Amino acid sequence: MPDTNRNPRDKAMTTAPKKAAKKAAKKHSKKHSRKHAGDHVQRDLLRAYEHLGRLAGLQRVGQQTPDDANTLAALAHQQLQAGEAENAAELLRAAEHLCFAALASGSQQVGEPAELKAIARERYEHMARKATEQWQHRDQVKANATVAGIYARTAKQAEQAHTAGAHRKALELARAAQALAELPAFGGPRLAAGEQRHQLNAA
Repeated sequence: MPDTNRNPRDKAMTTAPKKAAKKAAKKHSKKHSRKHAGDHVQRDLLRAYEHLGRLAGLQRVGQQTPDDANTLAALAHQQLQAGEAENAAELLRAAEHLCFAALASGSQQVGEPAELKAIARERYEHMARKATEQWQHRDQVKANATVAGIYARTAKQAEQAHTAGAHRKALELARAAQALAELPAFGGPRLAAGEQRHQLNAA
């Protein structure tokens, strides 16, 4: 039975600490969320920086950058300017894999151990399946015609390389396709037809 004769002052003294604790917990949660988000941004900025460094390194050794990689790099610069660090990092990750795919042979390598070929085929099939599943659910990403076109070309080239037994090329292309399929909600500007592409070494 509640104590109807309880002094209101006593009641206030009891509830005040509870309210203060609840307020402090809410403040801590909000502060932690901001810090967590800030950590993610810093991580994605670092990823973008490292991908740019590898791409620049490939250029310095004379690697010709594929057109699609240049296009993705241009989109990444736009996303960085828009404050979308995660998008930029994923776009540059895809560009990097496209560059490494261009270095790999497009035909089956003679003398490769059978067990290595088997594990490469298994890994490719897993990544290709995962990329396809992810892409099917990325409506906002697919809405960007530039990204959608590069994804379609990359996935097709990966399957062709896989069929030809060019496992290194297939794996790099599959990784590029997966990076595009893993893009967050992509709302950045689309590259217009004929728009001058950024060169990777301009970064």
